[in-house]
Amino acid sequence: MTRIHTRIAGTAMVMAALALAALSTVGCASVPYSDINDAVLAKGHVRRRLEVISGRYTLGAMDSIQVMVRDGGGLSGGHTIRPDGFITFEMVGDVYVEGMTPMTAADVIAESLRVYVRNVDVTVRVTGFNSKQYFMFGETPGRGAKQFTGDVTILRAFAQAGGVTNRAAWDRIRLIRATRTTRQIFRINLGQIVKRGDWTTNVQIRENDVIYVPPTRMAQVGYFLDNLLFPFRSVLGAAATTRQVTGDGTWDF
Repeated sequence: MTRIHTRIAGTAMVMAALALAALSTVGCASVPYSDINDAVLAKGHVRRRLEVISGRYTLGAMDSIQVMVRDGGGLSGGHTIRPDGFITFEMVGDVYVEGMTPMTAADVIAESLRVYVRNVDVTVRVTGFNSKQYFMFGETPGRGAKQFTGDVTILRAFAQAGGVTNRAAWDRIRLIRATRTTRQIFRINLGQIVKRGDWTTNVQIRENDVIYVPPTRMAQVGYFLDNLLFPFRSVLGAAATTRQVTGDGTWDF
């Protein structure tokens, strides 16, 4: 082994030891996790769960809706809610629906139509959930913003995101739920849910929730060393190329 390789290997071993020590210290630090009972579980608490599923979904800008008018001739059709919260409906013009549930929006549209159509019956159905999101980061293939439909559990979120990577810490997943004044962090054990069927932490996700999948301790060390050795890669590559071309392995630094 050349001197530069020996020095880099020695440095890497020292840094790995330091990284493990640092991670151990971090692991001992207290984290303000909220009681999982404060969340709405997918199983049980049916009345509370109904508050966050599609029946209570409120319409927002860029949502797509289907308005069905019974016996209304050609009045039925699809609409996309404008950024100002209105849809343009035939005969009655602009109707404001943002912030309403589909049922409330149907009542508002029906009331506007009663001036022109007797015994009108209107139903509103959401066809595109585009206004609300939740977010996934870390060791999962499906990182990024996700459409919030109103009825999403932790298990469903990971199923749609493609699960987790082989570097994920299954038992230390975090669900961060924050507002302007409060912050809650729930620890999720995905391994218990998937491998043992324990739904204790299979909570209902809410709008703007953030799901973070941390790497395992060893994966953290690997990432740390990868970043540490990044500046030396060009040197090692040049050294290997020169050895192949000249056959000279006596690098002296």
